[in-house]
Amino acid sequence: MEFNKHDRFIGRLKISKGGVFRVAEWLHDQGIPVTIMPMQMPEVYTEDAYDDGDLLIQQRIEVKRLSRPFTCRKDWPFHNFAVCEKKAYDRAFPKPYKFIYLNRDMTHAAVLPVEHSRLFWTEGELTDSRDGDGATQDVYFCPFRFVRFKPIELK
Repeated sequence: MEFNKHDRFIGRLKISKGGVFRVAEWLHDQGIPVTIMPMQMPEVYTEDAYDDGDLLIQQRIEVKRLSRPFTCRKDWPFHNFAVCEKKAYDRAFPKPYKFIYLNRDMTHAAVLPVEHSRLFWTEGELTDSRDGDGATQDVYFCPFRFVRFKPIELK
């Protein structure tokens, strides 16, 4: 029996199914919510046939709204970039994918991708001026080179 391109394509999709479910189970066992995408089997093969992806996972984004204005690095209201309280990050699961800090008016954001910056974070103390009691907390700081400032533009 001779297989045509369509049969080979469908065969490869079916073979890949075991790998997809294995990775889904592995991620699930780590506590990561996973969605397995349905496998679309085209009835007719075309040269541009493809699959629509295998798995989806959700990413955690931490959003902080600051009480001060800023639009870019030049007018960032602080001398350094405090990521978050150390113990909050250390106990977080899953770890945040990004931190997004909004300015007071929610017109601009400072975006920090964790994956590319985490190795460069340092630990330090910060006084929380919101409570007025002078209490300090252990926090993570990140170099500004990893922070991207962006306008928030809604469509």
